[in-house]
Amino acid sequence: MGLLKHPPRSPEYRGGRSHKDFIMTLKEIVADRKSLVDDLCGCLELNGFVIKEAALTGEEIEFALRNNKLIGSKPLPWTTEPVGHS
Repeated sequence: MGLLKHPPRSPEYRGGRSHKDFIMTLKEIVADRKSLVDDLCGCLELNGFVIKEAALTGEEIEFALRNNKLIGSKPLPWTTEPVGHS
């Protein structure tokens, strides 16, 4: 990270922090992969998304990857507080 120069302009929320002080790794805030998945699913559910576990065939995966298009966006609030996954 020492190779990145401080940008000439930066958003106010960055607060003049260096890249090292501004960016963190997932390992710093998430205990493990299961916690990450559970917290992400919980956040999505709290914002009206329906999460369902599914098993896809290789053909279905290839189709999904080929046809993946962003069809909408919804800003989600960020929290470092754990949220339950139902």
